[in-house]
Amino acid sequence: MSDGEGLDKLLNAFVRFEREEVKKFHKAIECFKEDIPKVTLAIHQVIEDQKNNLEFDEALKGFYQLCQQAINSSITMEDLREMLVQHILTADIFNTIFDEPHFHQENNIARELNRVIESFFVGSTRRSALNSIKHYYDTINVTAAAIADHHEKQKFLKVVYENFYKAYNPKAADRLGIVYTPNEIVKFMIESTDFLLHRHFGKALADKNVEILDPATGTGTFMCDIIDYLRSFGTKK
Repeated sequence: MSDGEGLDKLLNAFVRFEREEVKKFHKAIECFKEDIPKVTLAIHQVIEDQKNNLEFDEALKGFYQLCQQAINSSITMEDLREMLVQHILTADIFNTIFDEPHFHQENNIARELNRVIESFFVGSTRRSALNSIKHYYDTINVTAAAIADHHEKQKFLKVVYENFYKAYNPKAADRLGIVYTPNEIVKFMIESTDFLLHRHFGKALADKNVEILDPATGTGTFMCDIIDYLRSFGTKK
């Protein structure tokens, strides 16, 4: 304690310390952000080259009709191309985090989206396009696979996806405000909503016939935390 300079170095080393796997993860995220724009351009070019691919054309038209019916009637082909690129770049990470191998077979949108991608983005085409970021995927996936708690999965996903989207499409990220709500704020908003619902309508979130809508679900943080909140009252919804 009498050595001020030594104490300063010790405290700084303690505060700045990162485990090796954490350091590798943060490094992977930074490199991922740098290389994503180049990979994105390559995938867009691969999609443009599918003009004479009849299987791709048929699958894309079917997916377009489904999205108009199930998501939004004003959705455009350009929107679909963005969905294709984002899905190609993030699907492996999402699958590792949530370990839901059957989701793409059971969900209509995911199944048809996969059908479009499998009509052109397989084998050497896939390897060639994604090879430059494989190392970063591997590092991110190793970290993701070690997370068991779903709250931690949500936090991890927000870190990855927020960084991904800002690198993938910075103009849209600024325009759309791609910034995810911290879990502490989510908790406050849920409890405040429950309080106001009870005060003004005599109801609680856990009551029957109270419908909960999340129009901008994103990573699902609000819905996951609401489920936990409802469970605390011994209610299943």
